[in-house]
Amino acid sequence: MWELDWGQAALLASLISNPVRNDPTLHPDTSRRQRQLALDRLVTLGKVSTADAEKYGRAPLPQVRCGTENQDSPQCKCLQAPAKQDYFTELVRRQLLENPFYGIGKTREEREQVVYGGGLRVKTTLQPLAQLSAYQARDEVLPKVSGVTAALVSIEPGTGAVRAMLGGPGFDFYEHNIATEGLRQTGSSFKTFALLTALEQGAVPSDFILGGGDFPCKGCPGNVYNMPGPGGTLTSVTTVSSNGAFVRLGLIDGLENIATMARKLGVTAPLEPPPLSLPLGTKEVTPLEMASAYSSIPNGGNYQPWYVIESIEDRYGHVVYQHRPTAQRQYSQQTSCLATQILAENVRSGTGRNATLSKQPAAGKTGTTNDGADTWFIGFTPYLTTAIWVGDIAPGPDGQPRRNPVRTIAGRENFGGQFPALLWGNFNERFHSSLPVVGFPECLPTRPGRFINSNWDYLLPADAPPTGFIPFPSLPGTPPPTTARRASPAPPTSKPPSTDTTVKAPPTTAGPPPTSAPPTTAASP
Repeated sequence: MWELDWGQAALLASLISNPVRNDPTLHPDTSRRQRQLALDRLVTLGKVSTADAEKYGRAPLPQVRCGTENQDSPQCKCLQAPAKQDYFTELVRRQLLENPFYGIGKTREEREQVVYGGGLRVKTTLQPLAQLSAYQARDEVLPKVSGVTAALVSIEPGTGAVRAMLGGPGFDFYEHNIATEGLRQTGSSFKTFALLTALEQGAVPSDFILGGGDFPCKGCPGNVYNMPGPGGTLTSVTTVSSNGAFVRLGLIDGLENIATMARKLGVTAPLEPPPLSLPLGTKEVTPLEMASAYSSIPNGGNYQPWYVIESIEDRYGHVVYQHRPTAQRQYSQQTSCLATQILAENVRSGTGRNATLSKQPAAGKTGTTNDGADTWFIGFTPYLTTAIWVGDIAPGPDGQPRRNPVRTIAGRENFGGQFPALLWGNFNERFHSSLPVVGFPECLPTRPGRFINSNWDYLLPADAPPTGFIPFPSLPGTPPPTTARRASPAPPTSKPPSTDTTVKAPPTTAGPPPTSAPPTTAASP
């Protein structure tokens, strides 16, 4: 303050009453008048002479606001925009500056004037106790190994509100927000989109599917894509995360249909053209989008886009923005219930056992890519959906983030069911400790399980699978004979409630064959 002259001090004093209206870069004439009023008051108080007041009143006004776009301007000298604080607050700042729909300015320059000019009251979605639980869980579960870190995003399913976020080790070490900007291969956690697609097309958890084998693939070595993995029911191939069964399920679903399902649930990352390995998570998605997409499951098939700003008030208390929910039904309530049933079994007895909670029911899916470069657990309770990613962020020679192998962490094997699932369980145990236990909904009755053929054309009773079918957990068998008779779905064993949503009948043809070879980094469970 001792470096300011009286003219500069008077200008700052004039801004207090109305930072926007008296801003010299926006309204120079008004600013000049207000500055002079402050100088005249200084004359009255005997602080400056009349001559000095006139001299300071003729001084040029600032023409440039020192924000992020022009902090190197000579007028700004060493002044800079407010320092970044953490991943969440930085995300909020960027949302305010980059999006015009908040009503604080039509251009980025106008929005910078309002944000940095002061007077805004921004209410965010962050829940302090959830955020504290995230920090504590990470520090307790994840060993301190150079380069290894975790990203966490927690979303309230019914609203889309982001309640907690860890974007990495912190701005002191790494400013890149992995949670929002870290495009990472999702591994087997992407299988959930194939599962949702199958259930929406009429499958049920007890349906049988063959395991892996050789799949026709144009552009692959020998035009064949080989992926092993056992067959079994949709539930069992999910709990063991059978890659081969899910490649087969991808062809049955139609790869384009799986990509469409992901798109409907907010995944904006490039998925086209969808390769055979799409269900295995070889495409890259951010943790934020994965958490947001999974949130539709505990929300009954309704997708709520994620958001971080609840409301904005100006300096007078007038509400200039208020978030409004925009939920859209993307699949049936029965599909969401059956998917919950399968993913809850995965936590009870499958690859997600380390995510088990002491009281609250939980459901979710692990994901592990080649060499542990990306390991995941994405799961939900009736209260909260949380995506966990663990990996190594050590930069490449060009200084940019890269996918580093992480086969072990502190001597322990690294995979989705290990550190990500443990971290997920620790965080959710803390978060739910004081909440009443709420169970998952009960599903409507389903038909008996049947054998699923490659084109949905053959649905045979599960107790009489065709010749050549070897059920889980053995190696995959051979396709059913072409003379197999198609069976009609059996009616439910009891009359469903009147609120039942109709489940779509399965199509009679599969999606088109892939036109390109799948990436070589096929995911593992």
